[in-house]
Amino acid sequence: SAQPQTPLMSAAFGGNSEAIAFLLEKGADPLAVDASGRNALHYLAITDLEIRDEDAERNFLLPGMEALLAAGTDPFARDNNNSSALN
Repeated sequence: SAQPQTPLMSAAFGGNSEAIAFLLEKGADPLAVDASGRNALHYLAITDLEIRDEDAERNFLLPGMEALLAAGTDPFARDNNNSSALN
């Protein structure tokens, strides 16, 4: 069900892979979506786009992405704008 942004979404938006792994380990719901229909992977993708624009190193996002995918986050889930984390 839709809810405000969760701590997991906040960690993903901040690109904090360690916090993502910690929150998942403590039981954070990887399938939760906010009122816009975005899951944590959507937020991590937004962070990736922002730092890509800055030509920064993005490898630090990979562990967070792997943790979210391993926990069952759907990379094909669509938000209210019909966007997935992949596009």
